[in-house]
Amino acid sequence: FFSSDCKGRGGGRRHIGELLAMAASGARVSAPFAAIRRARHVILLFWATLTVLGALYAQRFTANTNIDFDVPPAAKGYESAQLFKRIFPADSVKVSALVKRIDGGPVLGDSLR
Repeated sequence: FFSSDCKGRGGGRRHIGELLAMAASGARVSAPFAAIRRARHVILLFWATLTVLGALYAQRFTANTNIDFDVPPAAKGYESAQLFKRIFPADSVKVSALVKRIDGGPVLGDSLR
């Protein structure tokens, strides 16, 4: 992986930052670093394209995904899921949150008392 002139002080391997600096300065480094240096514009264009496509299609992707799934009958939580469905039918469940302070004080401030 490392060419012979990429040995660090004392014959050990150089730090990755040193190798990247050598590649940027045009020094002879191993083939993978040289290939990355030659293809850096293609790599940047690839990631920029992925970023733009991700921004364009993210909403469509999340609209077609579903985080709700039925629990398989063999799972440990199957009975509790069935009980939950019986007590709280799907059309009656609303998204809500209970916000409570530990010390019992008002959550939104004293002005709302």
